[in-house]
Amino acid sequence: MNLANPVQLDMIDGLRGLGISNFVALPQLAVVGDQSSGKSSVLKSFSELPFPRDSGLCTRFATQIIFRRDSTSSIKVSIIPGPDQSLQETDRLRGYVKDGLTALTSNEFLDILYKVCQLMGIPGPGQPLKTSQSTFSDDLLSIELCSSDKQNLSIIDIPGIFRTPTEGVTTVNDMALRTIILAVIPIKELGSKGLRTLGVLTKPDLIDKEGKRNQLRLRYCIVRNRGQSELLSDASKRYRKEKEFFAMEPWSRRLQELLVSITRQEFPKVQAQIRRFLLEISQNFQDMTNCALDAFYSRHTVFGSAPGLRIATLAVERIERFAKDIDTLGHTVNFDSEAKEEVAAFESPLVSSTPSSNGSEADAKNPDLEYPELSDLMLTNGVAPKPSDRSIMEWIGEEYRKARGFGLATIGPSILPTIWQEQSKNWEGLTLAYIADIMFFAHDFIYKALTHVCLDEGVRSSLWSVLQEQLLDRYRAAVAHIGFIIRVERFGTPLTTNHYFNDNLQRCKTLRLEKLLGRHAESRYPNRFGSPQPREFVRIDQIKQSMTIDNSEYTVQDIYNILESYYKVARKRFVDTVYMQGSDFHLLTGPTSPLRIFGTAFVSKLSAAQLDLIAGEDISTKQLRKSLKNEIAALEKGKRLLRV
Repeated sequence: MNLANPVQLDMIDGLRGLGISNFVALPQLAVVGDQSSGKSSVLKSFSELPFPRDSGLCTRFATQIIFRRDSTSSIKVSIIPGPDQSLQETDRLRGYVKDGLTALTSNEFLDILYKVCQLMGIPGPGQPLKTSQSTFSDDLLSIELCSSDKQNLSIIDIPGIFRTPTEGVTTVNDMALRTIILAVIPIKELGSKGLRTLGVLTKPDLIDKEGKRNQLRLRYCIVRNRGQSELLSDASKRYRKEKEFFAMEPWSRRLQELLVSITRQEFPKVQAQIRRFLLEISQNFQDMTNCALDAFYSRHTVFGSAPGLRIATLAVERIERFAKDIDTLGHTVNFDSEAKEEVAAFESPLVSSTPSSNGSEADAKNPDLEYPELSDLMLTNGVAPKPSDRSIMEWIGEEYRKARGFGLATIGPSILPTIWQEQSKNWEGLTLAYIADIMFFAHDFIYKALTHVCLDEGVRSSLWSVLQEQLLDRYRAAVAHIGFIIRVERFGTPLTTNHYFNDNLQRCKTLRLEKLLGRHAESRYPNRFGSPQPREFVRIDQIKQSMTIDNSEYTVQDIYNILESYYKVARKRFVDTVYMQGSDFHLLTGPTSPLRIFGTAFVSKLSAAQLDLIAGEDISTKQLRKSLKNEIAALEKGKRLLRV
């Protein structure tokens, strides 16, 4: 049976390995015991590691023993530097790793202990204390044992000097409130206290049968130590002897239950500390976002040094360019009313509408290179063909003749939608290029804003990886809505209640009539009582002749008038809809905007695994920050001293 939760225990061990235990009290199972209390024997029997047994030896550093159930047997030995070590010393200690071991003999384990003590600068087992050496070390020896018969458990072996407070050396505060104390005590020395203590009573065969009663809140278990004559016996004999001596359940199960219990009790407090840290970052992020969207750039100095954070300005400039692109490049064939000189101003037959976030040519061609996660959302390169200069009347006539049916020469139900879809086909590419740029602006803003509100690179990188999935979901929703708008405008029923459609239609008919009559206009000077300037007039017979056209030509003219009138109204409506719904609501200011993801609600919903991922910062960054804080504290003290 595996009673422990390996996920939570792995999280705690990972946090301890990163040095977080120096700042946050982590749940742990601490083994303490005086010299000659039998602690080495207990650890040896429990871990099957050949700990030295000598009445003259004393543990001078803490040891973390990690037990994990795994199909493969392995042993890993490493050193976790203490909180006061320099960066150089930290790298040196972390460089010691013994991995890939499957077993350890007594001599091999003793050699490891000698090497570890040498690296820590303390005497090795049985060695005298030199003047240049420390008595105890704050560094931690980590031993990870994996095999199929192991239970998920982690214990900390603390030097015996920390079992009780020692004046000038240790205090009760040195024993963390989130620690279960595994006190290895000879039965005859058992005291009466122990609110967080599980007693491991040793040497039961050396006391009388009658003993005094003592209360330990977490109760106790008894271990039979091997005598001097049994030191050479193997583990199987020792287990058999102990089984014969005790008629009780193995004590490892009790330890496991206690560690899991305290981990479940205290782990939420560790999570809460991390969550408060992230809440503060998210509040600063939303404050900067609000200022950016409201264009209150004077409230943060960062807007002056990072123009890419002025997202409101970038978005306004881009929508103006998008409206101009749709106006000049959105139609397939130029309308007769458009000036040819304006069209001729475009020198290249292909015009790109994809902007650059920084004005560089490389970014304009590949706006997704900086953020490869956006590559699947860049559905177009933003290139649209220049509108054709061919006669639009000829083009409409060709389309009309291809779609005519039986009956009188009138506008059929499929002719106008077919021509409309062809005339507006450039809208899709231009619009997708526009929305891709707004997505890029939003994504770039979020990333750069995080670099200013979260200075810790490790936390920021982990936070960014957690945010990305939700960000991409919001981008996909925006692209899907843009696709919906395009389908409605281009493939839905052409509809409008805008009175400008009728105004445009009447204007088109008037202009065409003026153009038609202008071909037969004649100039004549008025009589001597009138103006000396010539005046134009059209003869009635010429008007009758001009108005005589066949039904097909008349229908084509009507299609043209309706197409141009509706196109002007629909184009403006389309640009406004894309701007308001696609970019502004979905990507910028709406409640589901990606800019609103990293807030208090997001932080409150983070799982334990996600909190651990985000808080697991790089050890070098942690040590550098700690070193800088120590330097700042020392300089502040020096400044106060100079003021005296």
